[in-house]
Amino acid sequence: MKKNLVGSKYMATIIAVFSTIIFLFPVYWMFVTSIKPMSAIFAIPPKVIPDDVNFDAYVKNFIDNPEILTYFGNSFIIAGGTLVLTLILAASSLCSCSTADKRKRDCHDYFADSPNASEYYVSASFFYSFF
Repeated sequence: MKKNLVGSKYMATIIAVFSTIIFLFPVYWMFVTSIKPMSAIFAIPPKVIPDDVNFDAYVKNFIDNPEILTYFGNSFIIAGGTLVLTLILAASSLCSCSTADKRKRDCHDYFADSPNASEYYVSASFFYSFF
């Protein structure tokens, strides 16, 4: 019995590591493609590990073009606003769920019927319509 438990833990670890590699490979490929020279990007067969490393695209975009920092700043403002709005909505649902009477109805029904929650849904849909 103990060997099966240990074997299943190893198998779960192997599956988790393999899944992580599969899911992170596109991120790796994007980064490797960004540091390859243009001639190596379209090479057949493609090289997984690049021979020549070229950071000209990063120098061109981040050092030579100062406007990119403005774009990143705008993205951080939008992401921060979305984070704050999501936390506010989550906190309101937590409050309504914690005050729900568990004997009469379940938390989901209470939150869906709550008049205060509909205001948050309307305001959130208004803000998300800009994106």
